[in-house]
Amino acid sequence: MAIQQADKLLKKHKDLHCAKVLKAIGLQRTGKQEEAFILAQEVAALEPTDDNSLQALTILYREMHR
Repeated sequence: MAIQQADKLLKKHKDLHCAKVLKAIGLQRTGKQEEAFILAQEVAALEPTDDNSLQALTILYREMHR
């Protein structure tokens, strides 16, 4: 469900970093570790500065033990 919601949001706002990270969290929690990590790395490479994206990345990396 979260992945679908993130996809809907990304269709309207394709550069929204936080939505990409939330999608990665959804992927990680459904067992798609590699896909989640790749998406997170793509966002991290863009060097987001907003608190929501940074906090979501922190949560994701903590859950992935990275």
